[in-house]
Amino acid sequence: MQDDVIRQDEGSAVAYLIPAIIGGLIGALIGGAIWGAIAIFTKYQVGYVALLVGFLAGGGVLLLGRKRGVPYQLIAVVMAILGLAIGKYLTYYFLNRADVIEQFGQEAWDAAGLTLTSPQMFEFFFADLGVLFEAIDILFIILAIVTAWGMPSNRVPAAKAVEKPAGT
Repeated sequence: MQDDVIRQDEGSAVAYLIPAIIGGLIGALIGGAIWGAIAIFTKYQVGYVALLVGFLAGGGVLLLGRKRGVPYQLIAVVMAILGLAIGKYLTYYFLNRADVIEQFGQEAWDAAGLTLTSPQMFEFFFADLGVLFEAIDILFIILAIVTAWGMPSNRVPAAKAVEKPAGT
């Protein structure tokens, strides 16, 4: 009997964790795309967008996972970091593409055969991570993590924390 209760609890946890992961991934993809688009068009990384990435990742975890607590906070943090990495990769790809086309022409880019998902482009990105990672990125990561961590936390919103007096 107790084994059935444990299995039921484990099953229900998985029933919430998988949607939480999917929600966080969707938020990370959207946040990363926004981060990348802003960086590509402005040629700057805007720190406030890291808050948005954390908000979208944490919000996706909370929205689809429908639960709060440390496991969901950890999922949100991982997804926020993934969102920042996606944004960084998109920025890397599109700015390099624009540079090659500007210097050597569209034919040179086409001849290189580099696409957004080509293994060689990923190799270049990971090889250049040391150059791409700057001190300011630490701040962006912290902003995204703190925001993502807070979304599915067990904290009670101030409006709910106020109790009504007895008899009202």
